[in-house]
Parts: sequence; structure tokens; C-alpha cells
Amino acid sequence: MSRTGGPARFPTGAMSEASDVTRVQPGFLNAFKPIGARSTHVVTAVRYATGVRRVGHCGTLDPLAQGGLPVAIG
Repeated sequence: MSRTGGPARFPTGAMSEASDVTRVQPGFLNAFKPIGARSTHVVTAVRYATGVRRVGHCGTLDPLAQGGLPVAIG
């Protein structure tokens, strides 16, 4: 119950489960860049997947090339 007498906004334990955040260690990731994707698309995908804002790539692959792209996290 809340202080106003209504039902509690979150059930017991719901806030602790929602606040659990997976930590990503800074370092390098060897990401695969498919044909047609740009290096910045790979960086954006890594940012989205990890939730880390400071992500960048080391070098650039042509959009018509595929292969490993070194990505720095943190």
C-alpha cells in the first residue's frame, strides 16, 4: 500500500529487478561488419547493445567490404 492508501505502485522486489544493470568493462571488441553496413552502423549497434555511450571504431572498412572491425568501448 502507498502512503495515500491505494495499491503500491510497484510490487515488492520489482524495483530491485528493474535496476539491475549489467556493467560492461572498457576494452576492445572485434566486431564483424557485413557487406553494405558502414563502420558507424556497427558502432551504433554496439552502443545500443551495451548501453555505453563512449564507443568508437579503429579504422574504417569500405561499405562494400566485410570483415573484422576493431571497436573500442569506454
